Amino acid sequence: MKKLLILLIIITSCTPNSKTPPKGLEGTWLSVASIQDGWEVNSLYQGYFMEIKSGKKTFQYAYSDTLVEDMVTFTESSIILEDSIEIQIGYLGPDSVRLVFPWDSTIATYIRLADNESPNFTITEKDLFENEWYLMDGENKFRIDFIDYDFKILNHDKTFKFAHNVRGWGKYSGWALMEFYGQKYLISTAFSNFEPDIYQIIDVKQDTITLKFYDVWGTKDFKILRLVKSSAKPQKEHNDLLNQLTNHEFIIKDYNFTSRFEEDVGDTVHLKRIHRFFKEFGIIRKMTFKFTEDSLFVFNSTAQYTKGAWELSKDNQVIKVTVDNEPLDLFFMNLEMNKNMHLRFKGYYGNINNIYQGYQIDQLDLVLDKK
Repeated sequence: MKKLLILLIIITSCTPNSKTPPKGLEGTWLSVASIQDGWEVNSLYQGYFMEIKSGKKTFQYAYSDTLVEDMVTFTESSIILEDSIEIQIGYLGPDSVRLVFPWDSTIATYIRLADNESPNFTITEKDLFENEWYLMDGENKFRIDFIDYDFKILNHDKTFKFAHNVRGWGKYSGWALMEFYGQKYLISTAFSNFEPDIYQIIDVKQDTITLKFYDVWGTKDFKILRLVKSSAKPQKEHNDLLNQLTNHEFIIKDYNFTSRFEEDVGDTVHLKRIHRFFKEFGIIRKMTFKFTEDSLFVFNSTAQYTKGAWELSKDNQVIKVTVDNEPLDLFFMNLEMNKNMHLRFKGYYGNINNIYQGYQIDQLDLVLDKK
């Protein structure tokens, strides 16, 4: 029996490598964060596309335009590179695979991407930044501004464009379109959360872009999200609102805010400071929003807080302010206009600090009257 066991081991170890992948491994995969008991185990290899075919493995990182192709062979439990380095297959199921990389023993989890036929639609960057969008994520609705301003992430070669509030991440976000083996993807990144979010674009209609997103933190499954275009207002209606704003001044009459500090009794000091700022420097000292044809000034009787170019969105919903002509220094005001003007500042981790250089405010509502 012992001799038989040794013989089986010898036979197994001498089994020749094959160009054919193990059953179930061929196809397109995407690496995601490995989660255990609700906590993140590893996200180092998150955001890598992998295509496995006979004799070949292709990688592309979501932050890169570079395809890395390796000629490989396979055993039932490993992927063998040309330099004989073995990547162990720790688990292979119908929808996921775990690979163990030998250089640091990191375990990377990959989920299978749908092997759809090549999409019969086209989508360009202009389709996004020349229109105004809301992202519908279940019961959540996020206003997203895709902005035509290029930048690169340090040590990566892909060119991203600037964005505001992708999936509620707030002020600093980036986005890019990419294609991998015939499928189209929207890549987004929040600078407070370095790993990329990857959305497979599965359909494009005139006013709706349908996305497929793997919810690693929630359902641990794919879910469908939709980008819905916000229709532009008729030109006359748009111009009328512009005229109500331009060359007018508005004074704060009331304020309301929500802050994460409210969840902690120990943060009452911070809350009092925020209240004091808006009461004293806002209402008592008459904080004023002055719109000229090309600039917005925010000031009170003792100080100026913000100066920047402003523009009204085509759907009359949002005012975008570029502070001191810095393309990445932006804030957005969701606008409602009645007899008075109601401005809503939506911030995340201090994103409205152009107005209030202070503690975190998640959402701020200001009621302003025309002077």
